[in-house]
Amino acid sequence: MVKLRLLGSARTRIMLLFVLLLFVSLWAQSPYIIRRITTSQGGYNIQPSMNGRGDRVAFVSDRDLTRNPSAGLNNAEIFLRDEALGLFIQVTSTAPNRPGDGRLNNSQPSISSDGARIAFTSSRNLATEAPRDADGNAEIFLAEVPQRIVTRIRQITVTTRGVNYQPSLSFDGRRIAFVSDNNHTGDNPDGNQEIFLARPDESPRFVQITNTRGGSNGQPSANFDGTRIAFVSDRNPVDSSPIACQQIFLTKLSPDATRVDEYVAITSPSASGSSLQPSINAAGNRIAFISNQNLTDENPDGNARLFLWDEDVGVTQLTQVTPKSQSMAGSTLEPSLSALGTRIAFVTDQDPLSGNPLGNKDLFVWSGEPGDPTFVQVTSTRGGGLFPNAKPSMNEEGKKLAFVSNRVFTVGAKSGLRAPGLQDSHEEIYVAERPSGAISKRTNKGRTVLIAK
Repeated sequence: MVKLRLLGSARTRIMLLFVLLLFVSLWAQSPYIIRRITTSQGGYNIQPSMNGRGDRVAFVSDRDLTRNPSAGLNNAEIFLRDEALGLFIQVTSTAPNRPGDGRLNNSQPSISSDGARIAFTSSRNLATEAPRDADGNAEIFLAEVPQRIVTRIRQITVTTRGVNYQPSLSFDGRRIAFVSDNNHTGDNPDGNQEIFLARPDESPRFVQITNTRGGSNGQPSANFDGTRIAFVSDRNPVDSSPIACQQIFLTKLSPDATRVDEYVAITSPSASGSSLQPSINAAGNRIAFISNQNLTDENPDGNARLFLWDEDVGVTQLTQVTPKSQSMAGSTLEPSLSALGTRIAFVTDQDPLSGNPLGNKDLFVWSGEPGDPTFVQVTSTRGGGLFPNAKPSMNEEGKKLAFVSNRVFTVGAKSGLRAPGLQDSHEEIYVAERPSGAISKRTNKGRTVLIAK
């Protein structure tokens, strides 16, 4: 029988000790070297997903990065950047955008740890084998790119209505958690938006993770083999009872990923506010997320902060500073937890290092590694914009990350300073890598602050 386990206050003393040790650690920064992966005039390059080694990045672009004529039609296509080979691989190649398609005809890539498989959402007829579906419904696909060419694209869902989206590919590339309002297993006749797990090479092909009456379930994040899935819901996953706001849950499946054994409530359904954007590590015992709830009695103002759930420790609030914005989207967002679970990349307009006095949305990395600075400022951006730096995606160790930016980063120039004449602010893919060489320093309010150039 499936049960729901609530995480109470039994670990409060351990949590407080963990927080104390965390925040008396060094607040210095070490820089990341930033390289631009795409260089295009106009258009966009978005939604990066980095593999475990950090040598492959899947992303979406409407630019002709491979000199493929079909890519010059402003289509949103899935691309793969292979750093070892030094080339771009075009994964999808589709007809021109239809009215209303926007950026959604091929989107939301999620790459495996070895970089050989990419799950994504598409409304196009892309499969290289049956089943194929040409009705234009949004489906989940799985592409195989073992080396420099695409060897196979499979259509994982085959539906004629509704949506299938937000794929999260397990680290081993075998299973895909996703959101759908379709009836893939026979257990969703009401067409509610539920979490499913696709098992393309196994039987049964689909496992329904949530089964609530009404409400919304979304934002799945799968661990190494898909046996643990973090997600967001405004319903109790056991009895479908309503919850005031969206909360984080963890599903524990059987070892063969054929049934749900347990739901764990990561955040408190009784607390006001919402918790969003879970990112799980490979072991499935750590989840990074953002929340404006007062989960540890350290967030009374209800701003969006960065939190980390650990199976042995519980929930710890990682960002403690006074925010510059009172909105959920305006403070901290988009956490990306490394596969090892020891580093988190995130976007914030807060000032955890006294190195972001202008309150711009910049990238930071939190580290729980012994000897590491607690926070590292990756970008230092001048100028506003909705999201000048966004969508970080970390490699296995958390020493490399891909991200989107509409700023120009050049060696010797202040990080994030827009180049003269650049007016369109189009989005490019960047990779930031933690170096082992010399670092630059400056002092800010008595703290050593090292900013990436």
